[in-house]
Amino acid sequence: MKTIIKGAIYTNGDELLRPHYSGSFSVVDCTEYKTAEQIKSEYSNEHFEEFTSDDALYLTYKGVKYYKCEYSPFNTDGLELLSEVDKLEFYDNETEF
Repeated sequence: MKTIIKGAIYTNGDELLRPHYSGSFSVVDCTEYKTAEQIKSEYSNEHFEEFTSDDALYLTYKGVKYYKCEYSPFNTDGLELLSEVDKLEFYDNETEF
């Protein structure tokens, strides 16, 4: 089990991940962010166009764009926190912390 922070950015070595929940988990749902090359090799041309369009959401890490794809459950043992904890903003849709 690992303590996970909702909204923080993690990596599993290949892609960037943004968890949907905070707490201690063995597995947690995360939104996946992948490079254009990864998307092209893993998805259909239609999905590639959708995920990498001009209005697509993406994160930039070390000068590389990672595009928002789908979400999936991930084992937390392989996740590494990339976000700086002191710069994270926590919220619950009603209250800012």
